[in-house]
Amino acid sequence: EWQERCQAMIREAGEQNAILLFGNLLELMNVGQYSGNSESVASFFRPALVRGDLVAVAECTPAELAVIEQRDPRILEAFRQVRIEPPDEEAAFAMARSVRRLPYRGRGNPPDLDDTGIRRALALHRRYAGYSALPGRLIRFLDRLRQRGGTESIRPDRIDSAFIAETGLPPFLLDENAPFDTEAIESWFRKRVIGQDGAIAPVVDTIAGIRARLTRPGKPLGSFLFIGPTGVGKTELARTLAEFFYGSRERMIRLDMSEYAAPGSGTRLIAASSTDSEGLLTARLRDEPFSLVLLDEFEKADDSVYDLFLQVLGEARLTDGAGRLADFSNALIVLTSNLGAADYRAG
Repeated sequence: EWQERCQAMIREAGEQNAILLFGNLLELMNVGQYSGNSESVASFFRPALVRGDLVAVAECTPAELAVIEQRDPRILEAFRQVRIEPPDEEAAFAMARSVRRLPYRGRGNPPDLDDTGIRRALALHRRYAGYSALPGRLIRFLDRLRQRGGTESIRPDRIDSAFIAETGLPPFLLDENAPFDTEAIESWFRKRVIGQDGAIAPVVDTIAGIRARLTRPGKPLGSFLFIGPTGVGKTELARTLAEFFYGSRERMIRLDMSEYAAPGSGTRLIAASSTDSEGLLTARLRDEPFSLVLLDEFEKADDSVYDLFLQVLGEARLTDGAGRLADFSNALIVLTSNLGAADYRAG
């Protein structure tokens, strides 16, 4: 049935001299396949594209292009590749200003979106939204703010509050003038994690380093290894850290490493199966890039998991089985272990 419909589309596009917009080419290579039939929608259209019977536009990221070349290089012969680079600072600013011309769905006149507000939004997205190239996410953010902006002008302070609400990031991370009292923060942690002052102090020190912009770029915001016997509060401290940093204890991706002890099981984190679909970790991180990733009992994991997290801790990125990038640069990584805890407790 889908082959008949695609053939009709080729015929109709030719009659109307129309251009088909396919969208994501890698996804199109997965549509239509089933047990007993390896042909996809993309491979069905390929002969018509090569013959010139059909004009079409498709898209993919550089990482997805590498996957396509590996799986079916012939499909790329049907297309002329045009690389679209992200805009520079001034071009992105000019694109963001065009939000003012978008249709306004509210009552009355749209709120004023001044240039200082746009530049603040641009700076925040360039620093904290590296998982999405400019200007797409920036323009959607500004348009959402404009649609529910009321009559007040949208200035930098409103940009900050809206970005904090969307990402969960603490105000002190965005605004250098926001109050930051290490003693008050340490007291806040101690009220929630009782009896672990020795562990709380270095955690707060690390938060202070993040606040002071002393963390190395291109890595996760913070990486921790909590060591101690079962039941002392390692996971509770991780939950509390997620609540402090992202505004909710639910902003935590928890993985039990005992489930990844089998040889090669690390691939499940980046690819669900041989079908090149999203992995368990990369899918969740792409949905919630501002999260704490908790790896419980890390010493039980297979070596393949160690290899993956060497890359995460070093470069703050993973590419899933479908060629999509998961960016860990806004995440906190916590590894827990009770390895050696009995010997330590024995003195």
